[in-house]
Amino acid sequence: MAKGSADDYAEETSILTKISKDYIEDHVYISYVPPPLIRGKGVLARSEYEEWVGRINEIQEDLVWLLELPYHKFWSQFAFDGRVTALLNSYIQNTPRPYELEEFNECLESEIALSTKEAQDRVHALVLCVYIRLASFNEVKESKRLLTASEFGSLIYDKFIFDIPTICDICLIYGSENHLEVSHIVNTVFGQQPMYLNDLNEAVICATKSLKEIMQKSRDLDVSDSALLKGVVCMTPLLDIVNYLIDVVFSVSALLEFYSSACNMLVKYRYVSLLGDIYYNTVPLLYSHAGEISLLVQSGRVDSGKHSKVSRKLRILREEMLKTLNLIVAYFVSESLKFKSENNEDGVKRCIGNFLDVWYDCLPFDTFVRDYNKLYGAQKDFIVLKEVNSSEIESDKISFIMESILSHEILEKKSRHFPQPKNEVEILGAVGDVTEENIENNRVTRISDLELQCRISSVSDILPDVDVDVIRNYLSTMDYSTEKVIDAILKDSIAGIPLDEKKPMESEESYVNQRINVFDGDEFDVMTNDHIDMTRVNLGKKKEKYKDFKELIDDKSHRVEMADMYNRLGVVSEIDTVNGGVDTYDDEYDDTYDDTDVTSRKTFVTPRVLREVVLDSSEDSESEDSEGTSECGLKSNLNFVANPAEIREKMEQKRQAMRGAKAPVVEKDVIGKPKGTGQDQATVINRQRKNANKAGRANHQRKNRSLKKQQQGMF
Repeated sequence: MAKGSADDYAEETSILTKISKDYIEDHVYISYVPPPLIRGKGVLARSEYEEWVGRINEIQEDLVWLLELPYHKFWSQFAFDGRVTALLNSYIQNTPRPYELEEFNECLESEIALSTKEAQDRVHALVLCVYIRLASFNEVKESKRLLTASEFGSLIYDKFIFDIPTICDICLIYGSENHLEVSHIVNTVFGQQPMYLNDLNEAVICATKSLKEIMQKSRDLDVSDSALLKGVVCMTPLLDIVNYLIDVVFSVSALLEFYSSACNMLVKYRYVSLLGDIYYNTVPLLYSHAGEISLLVQSGRVDSGKHSKVSRKLRILREEMLKTLNLIVAYFVSESLKFKSENNEDGVKRCIGNFLDVWYDCLPFDTFVRDYNKLYGAQKDFIVLKEVNSSEIESDKISFIMESILSHEILEKKSRHFPQPKNEVEILGAVGDVTEENIENNRVTRISDLELQCRISSVSDILPDVDVDVIRNYLSTMDYSTEKVIDAILKDSIAGIPLDEKKPMESEESYVNQRINVFDGDEFDVMTNDHIDMTRVNLGKKKEKYKDFKELIDDKSHRVEMADMYNRLGVVSEIDTVNGGVDTYDDEYDDTYDDTDVTSRKTFVTPRVLREVVLDSSEDSESEDSEGTSECGLKSNLNFVANPAEIREKMEQKRQAMRGAKAPVVEKDVIGKPKGTGQDQATVINRQRKNANKAGRANHQRKNRSLKKQQQGMF
């Protein structure tokens, strides 16, 4: 028996060479639907329960059957039968999220509801087991493995077994209770298939666009008085907007917990800036819409349960947005510490740059920054980065952001947003639900900014002397009624607010005291000086002191002005009074040989050039020609510069001599006889010589000269 089993196993493993359609088994799969108590109001009919339990039992059997399949049949089923993937997607998309579990558990009061939860939990665990097996392609030994790492990556990507929305949903649904298993799934998928990174980049772009669109829809939501009176407004659009925001924010936050490298993509597309904008503008607007719609709750035209859902989900949304910011900030801090331990300065600089970009995007939204600082404490992250950072410029930026965050805590700004919590525990519950107790006052306290500004402007147009802040206080006291405020101010009586707070008219004196100019307080300031020296004031065109440049140069009056200064400093030498008041000092006199008698050592001899020429006729008689020659020779030695005319004459003679030495030019015949009669040998030789030497004359080197000019840049 054992031998037969071994042979059957060997035969089976020998044919497992690849995944094939032959291994698919025809099986019917049923899609998952939420429990009836989630779809309704918590009232569960017996027929609905039996129908849903029958469906959930069949799904449970299908999942158990899948998990019991052999390795090759399991993967063949997912590779070639898309209905299996559709079954898993139906559960992932429709099962309650963690932020809906509170509502789900509130409905579990009867025995039927408790049984529903048990069936839900069984399917919940089986779906996770299927995804774990899908992420474990190496569950068999290496010799029997059908899929390599590259084949596994191609299979799960091409067959859409895993995609970015599915990964986000797995992280969101199973991450809180099954951290290790979900981390294994995410790391395997992104590690074996890099193409998912491109899909993640596109998913981030899609998420940012979706958030921008939902922000615009929240602004366009009509909750005006006319719409409320007509009964047009209902809670469904508002609840849809809140659900959409929660779904996007929670999905991104859940993914960051298991794949923190996605923070780089979020910083690239300024996802944090969108979160701050939603937290600062959209969430207060949604609270305001909920307050306006609460009037319909009292009249019974809107379900009070839906109204309470909006307030509760808005608090959950605020908490998750702050958590997302904390995950992003913590990632860059931990990465900078990691790069610092590896002595990777470029990595440290890049992480600090991204960290600062995140906070630069958050700083405009003071409510967002203030709530984050109260809940998580931003200062500790900046202290860590200051220790890691080695750049002075980055240190200055870190200090600037720290001071900006602290300033949000110190400065109490008047804001239209929801009230701020008093302590760390109260931060996520600062904005309470609109209950029946404050419905009467809700309309007054929920007035919009635009309407408030319009009412302030209408009062200011009639009473421009009253300060804007005083008008705002009057309006809040008088139920935002402009008629009552104007009447009370005109009668100089208003309850609880002194009228001396009115803003006085600015007098001329106060205007002068507030002037700020570089010339304030000088000698020509007519606003502060009663008497001004008019002699220093030039009226009309200013007359020039000198007519031209020559007159300016000839003016030596500055010497007289500087004489006293030189006399005091003793710079000018005293005049020699020994020689009759004449200073005999000469800077060019050379006194080197004043102490030596030069004439005693050597007699003075007149240079020959300066001597007069004297001919001694008493010497031996010589011929007149010789005398003439010596005389001319003596005179020629005295000619330091030659006569230019003689030089020109000599050069001309030299040129004539050179011309005469050349051989006569012989005309060579290159024309020859007429064509067709033949040419003699001399003509042929002359033509060849002319053709070979024609480049040396005339203009036969145009091409070579042109190329030379082009090479020298002369074109």
